[in-house]
Amino acid sequence: MAEGRYGVDPTRLKGQKSIVDHMVELRKRVAVGETGLRIGHTAIEDGDLTVRNGDIIVSETDGTVVLRLFGGGIPEIRFYPLGETDTHQASLLSFDFDTGSGADQAVQLCIEETGSLDQDGGKVLLTRTFAVLSHQPEVGEETYIWLNADPGVEEIVLIKGRWSDQYQYDVRQALYTGSFSFGSGFSNWTHTYLAPFATTICPIVGFMNSVDTAVAWSITAQSTSSFKVRWATGTDGKTINFWNFRI
Repeated sequence: MAEGRYGVDPTRLKGQKSIVDHMVELRKRVAVGETGLRIGHTAIEDGDLTVRNGDIIVSETDGTVVLRLFGGGIPEIRFYPLGETDTHQASLLSFDFDTGSGADQAVQLCIEETGSLDQDGGKVLLTRTFAVLSHQPEVGEETYIWLNADPGVEEIVLIKGRWSDQYQYDVRQALYTGSFSFGSGFSNWTHTYLAPFATTICPIVGFMNSVDTAVAWSITAQSTSSFKVRWATGTDGKTINFWNFRI
């Protein structure tokens, strides 16, 4: 019989309580007012389940903690996945969040540094009044999408970050943006994508002349592979800014 992750024969576990059974039993005891500690150290396969100072701790045989449920006024679960590094952990916590009109319930899932607990990676923050999907490194700028960002105006979406310049990540990406400048002597420009897009891509183009004069211009061709811009005069430098969306 093939052994599992912990090298334990599943038949040896028959009739034994699972971690879920233990936690349900513990909750029932607390609900009826039982305060005495009755689960102190319980084996789970070849790891350990420990209740310590109100916290529930799951660890490997060598004592390495892989999961910890914190009790108290700010409930929190910390995950310590086994791998090549122990510098970071995942955390799920709930807390009161003051949005300016009193306390509000919030839940946050994030990646943080193990020692300092500083945020350093992806984050999802949910409250009753707004939601944020973010990447917040310990060093560097945060990038996020903030839904219902203005408490005074409904439906506001705030995006912090920037778009790539002429970089095609995938033939199915929704937006393709960029800016291209060139000197005098040209009267048209064709931009060819790295690979043909999966469906129709629509160029939205802005045309800037380097001197304060009007120039007649237009998009003269477009396809899933490229688009072309033509203008009336080849004098002076030009800049073409584009924001192309796929439909």
